[in-house]
Amino acid sequence: MAKQADRRKSERSGGASKTALVFSVIALCLLLGVGAYALLSFRQGTLNATLIRLLKLAVLACAGLSLLALICALVAFFSRRQRKGAAVPALLLAVLLLVGSGSAIWVYQYMFGRMQHDAAFRELSAEDLHVAQTGENGEVLRESTEPSTVLSYEEIAARLKRTEVKFDTVPPEELPPDAAKLMEGDAPEGKSYLYDSANRVSNYLLFGLDERGASDSIILCSVDRAHRKVKLLSLGRDTYAIIPIFGTYARMGYAYVWGGPELAISTINKNFCLNVQDYIAVDFDQLADIIDYVGGVDVELNEAEVRYLSSYGSFQVGRNHLDGKAAVGFARTRKSTADDTEINRTGRQREVLVSLMESVLDMPVTSYPSFIRNCLGMCKTSFDASTLTEIAAEIAQGGYSVEQEALLEHVDFWGGIMGQEQFFYTVYDLNRASDYIYRYLYEDLYISGYHD
Repeated sequence: MAKQADRRKSERSGGASKTALVFSVIALCLLLGVGAYALLSFRQGTLNATLIRLLKLAVLACAGLSLLALICALVAFFSRRQRKGAAVPALLLAVLLLVGSGSAIWVYQYMFGRMQHDAAFRELSAEDLHVAQTGENGEVLRESTEPSTVLSYEEIAARLKRTEVKFDTVPPEELPPDAAKLMEGDAPEGKSYLYDSANRVSNYLLFGLDERGASDSIILCSVDRAHRKVKLLSLGRDTYAIIPIFGTYARMGYAYVWGGPELAISTINKNFCLNVQDYIAVDFDQLADIIDYVGGVDVELNEAEVRYLSSYGSFQVGRNHLDGKAAVGFARTRKSTADDTEINRTGRQREVLVSLMESVLDMPVTSYPSFIRNCLGMCKTSFDASTLTEIAAEIAQGGYSVEQEALLEHVDFWGGIMGQEQFFYTVYDLNRASDYIYRYLYEDLYISGYHD
């Protein structure tokens, strides 16, 4: 009887050893299989958010199976005093897998733990954000920018819950004749269309915020998978634009401080007939910290810019390496000379951004976890971790060229001082501006209604 009991006990412990080994092998195969598939997809340029989420679930499942395998192996190991059977290899494999998967989970949480994800923004509808719609055969439906209601200065101030709001309401009838004529523009000769493959172009907005919370820098960022390009297009903060919920025209850069990213994006979508639904925002003090973290950026300085930046250090005409404060000062330079322009200023902003991207790509891989953690802790974004990882992985996979331009370089505009506050405005035909943006973003995937 005693021998039979020992034999049954041995069989149970042996069964535990086999179970532990089976769990460990399944966990190993799962992790290797999904990991190999993800690596292959990365090399082929097809890694996406769905696969990233699947990989994350595989790592979690591996951790769970490894823990079960470890428990079973320990039971088998301490139950049998003689032959350990499969308990030892099962125990070692379970420990290795548990440490590996646990480390991966910890690194992921470490990188994205401080991410300021704007979950409330994700609940907004396309209608809330004035996302452009397409009709039959991909026709671009350009809604009118004419307001249905126009709030007074006092009504706007009350809605913002402020006693003083520093901005102008400049109705179209108060525009100078040249500005009004330019804004009226010419109607397109035909309809505009997007091909079905235009969905391979994703558009986002990057906001650089000043000390008031206004968007001092507005850059439309496009990831063009069809042409393998990343495109950066500066949209002037001084643009004379309709503010949807107020029904009045004002400087586009102030929409962010009046209504956050929701109002800023709905304003840009409405005025330019765009389909943006995601953003990243960072204030300039934080941008300086991000630049310092990657070790600074390299930019070209002319003589006027060297003089303007003299308070930040000693620089020379030509290529210079700038730290965070100097780089932000360079990006925000408004009047390096009497004839300095908004086009020059936005060009400096994009130059800093591109140089920052290059510095990030040159960083050692071991620096990425702490950089991502610190960078995301300083930014506010509508992206979730998986989607942001997908975009970064797409660009890191290589084969993407970077293009950058300013809208004002390619559309006719009137620029001047107007309004009670004497702000500088740029006024142009919004339909023409929208058409150029579509041509730039979509290239041969867009058919313009203008025939020139």
